[in-house]
Amino acid sequence: MIISWTTYTTTQASIAQLLDTDTTYVSKKEWVVAAVDSLMTQKLNASMELEVFHAILKSSRHKKSNDPLADDLLSSLANHPQLGKWTMHRLSCKEAVTVPFLVCMIDVVKSNARAADPILAFLASHVDMICLLWQAEHITVVRRSLELVKRLLATYHTPAFCHHVLAGLANYVEHLRQHLLPHHIQILTASDRTEFFYEPVCDNLTVDRECIKQLIQITLTLLSLLPNESWHWLASIPNFQAEDDDEVSLPDILFDFYSNDEDAVELQHAILLLYTNQADALHDWMDEIGVTPHTMFLHFLDRTGMEASMLIDLLISNETDFLAFFVVYLKHIQSNPNAFMHTCIQLFGDDGPSILVSKILHPLLPVLTSAGFPYNASVLVHRIRDILSFME
Repeated sequence: MIISWTTYTTTQASIAQLLDTDTTYVSKKEWVVAAVDSLMTQKLNASMELEVFHAILKSSRHKKSNDPLADDLLSSLANHPQLGKWTMHRLSCKEAVTVPFLVCMIDVVKSNARAADPILAFLASHVDMICLLWQAEHITVVRRSLELVKRLLATYHTPAFCHHVLAGLANYVEHLRQHLLPHHIQILTASDRTEFFYEPVCDNLTVDRECIKQLIQITLTLLSLLPNESWHWLASIPNFQAEDDDEVSLPDILFDFYSNDEDAVELQHAILLLYTNQADALHDWMDEIGVTPHTMFLHFLDRTGMEASMLIDLLISNETDFLAFFVVYLKHIQSNPNAFMHTCIQLFGDDGPSILVSKILHPLLPVLTSAGFPYNASVLVHRIRDILSFME
């Protein structure tokens, strides 16, 4: 079957074939402009057109040169007089039919194109509606709306926008507090739980592990952008209590959600950057709730067996950014080694520092200085030796 841009009706499998056709650029552009106009002026589902838009924008991200068709699509969307009304109409629906719209808008944000600025402005002005989608009944709507806000925060973080997101976050956290109980957390973070098929954990709440991770990332970003406004209300959120009434530490809860190495490293790096770049008032609060670079790293070591070999594997792996994190973290220890020692004793007892020296720091040095190590680790070696000179 010949797929034509002028008489196009699509299925999921035919989109890639459509983009690879020899149809002229002019014909493709005409189709895009007509499809955008049809989308904006007719209150139809039009999920197929949005799927094509998604494919165009996704394809453009993998091209080294400028993609004129993607630029045409963004310009057509941004300059259409019905953009605001269409956006509100799409966001007013909490059902699965809004998923292609959310996916397309995520692509728009990820494009980083100047032509997308008017679209970002409209999305930002309706962020209250996007945040309401976090309480939708369809799991993909919840996931994609959380991702959209997370990505908007990374590129469009005006104070007014951040305050609206903060209000939406506070409302959603209160919703979680009403419905998400400790045993639900245990179900969500169980090692044998799969996210491939969504399984509800409780009534009146659509949530999974990925949703909570997105929520945590949004919270960390807001703490960095609005530290004075955001941590005050966060301070009122208590730690979850286990069912035997023993308090479960926040680092343990966080690592239960960020259970694989890549996610765990990303989380620690985000907390480290937040802690080192903000004022003392935020430090005091993070110390109080037990979420600091030191508590996170030491919990991470404890959960992974307190073995230097694990750190070596992470240092030579291309699958995580552990090297970038570890270099900055060691510098953080150097800036105040007493704080590191204090946290180590607090978590592991009086023998904590000596355990860390014998099991982690000393075993790292011969490996990092060996001829077979894959890169120059002189900076790491210097910082580890400096820390050892203080701890021993």
